[in-house]
Order: sequence, then structure tokens, then C-alpha cells
Amino acid sequence: MRKGEKIALAIMIVSFVIGVCCYSQMPEKMATHWNSKGNVDDYGTRFEGLFFLPFLLVGLFLVFMAIPKVDPLKYNIEQFRKYYDNFIVLFFILLLFCYLW
Repeated sequence: MRKGEKIALAIMIVSFVIGVCCYSQMPEKMATHWNSKGNVDDYGTRFEGLFFLPFLLVGLFLVFMAIPKVDPLKYNIEQFRKYYDNFIVLFFILLLFCYLW
């Protein structure tokens, strides 16, 4: 497993741990969407509120890991694999910050 994959996996695990630790402290009904004026216009369960992003990270991780394997020009991705891995890590860090905010 590449270094970038390990970091992305660690970010996914951290997001699940945060969700599990905060689960009992959150209200049963959580705001999940706000309109352009900042008013809440949709609610979800605390499970949806706490675990949507961690499961999204898992899905994105699987997609990002599959892309190099299905690339018909496999040698092309190896030329910029370091940048590809760095993009994945930075994207996951951004999503983790959005999750924490």
C-alpha cells in the first residue's frame, strides 16, 4: 500500500472514530442542509449527519483506487502517481475539515 493510500485510509478511520465518539452527544434530529439565507431547510437523523461523510470517503477511496487499475494507458498514471496520491490526500483532508466544521 502506498503512503498516500495509508494516509487516506487513516483519515477515513479518524472520521468514523469521530462519528462514533460523538454519536451519543448529538440530537436525534440534525440539520443537514441550509438555504442561501442560512436557514435550515432539511433535517436528518444523527446517523446521517455523523456518518454520511465517512461513508462518502470510503466510496471515493474505492473510486480513486480503481481509476489507475482501469486506466487503459496504465503507464501514464505512473508518471504522475505522486501528484495523484497527493491530490487524494489533500482532498480527503479538505473533506475532513468540512466534516469537523
